[in-house]
Amino acid sequence: LGTDSVVTLDGGQLAVKNAETTVSNIVVKNNGSIILEATTAAAGLTDSVSKDTSYDKLDISLTSTHGKTASNATLTLNGTFDRTFKSGTLTTAYGEAKDTTDKAKNSISSEGNLIFGTPNIKMDSQTGNGTVIQEGTAYDFAIGADTDVKGANVSLVNGQVKVDSGATFSVIASTADTGTVTVGEDVSFANAGTVALS
Repeated sequence: LGTDSVVTLDGGQLAVKNAETTVSNIVVKNNGSIILEATTAAAGLTDSVSKDTSYDKLDISLTSTHGKTASNATLTLNGTFDRTFKSGTLTTAYGEAKDTTDKAKNSISSEGNLIFGTPNIKMDSQTGNGTVIQEGTAYDFAIGADTDVKGANVSLVNGQVKVDSGATFSVIASTADTGTVTVGEDVSFANAGTVALS
């Protein structure tokens, strides 16, 4: 793939294994999946957008591996625009390691805002007692390895966050002084590990 490549996912899968590549844009028409697998070398994918972008359903799988030199899995989302992940799952794991000297990490980073899920729409609490009248969409997190999700501001709007024992899920707002991490009322947690918001 070259830096001018446009990748369209229409029910398909983009897998990058033990390599690093850059594309100009990833377009998700209906649904798709991105897999970054770093078992013997770093795996990285860099993507850029020129406008606010939303993905109806995008599954992301990141696998990193400890080693004498860690093999990290990194998804870099360039551009200062909003990215909304309406539904899907971010799944992270560790590969099998013979040496654990250098600890590996999975990460997603963006210069813009990251929004995961869409909210449930409720009736006015005075007239409908807060009853949900339109279901939102959930973006879930299945975190089996240390994982960073970093954006200018990050919003977890709807979905389940599940962090395995021994793993840390760090959600980071990078905008100096004013950056925020927001967790909506439609987000649920089922954790044996650690969730860090900063």
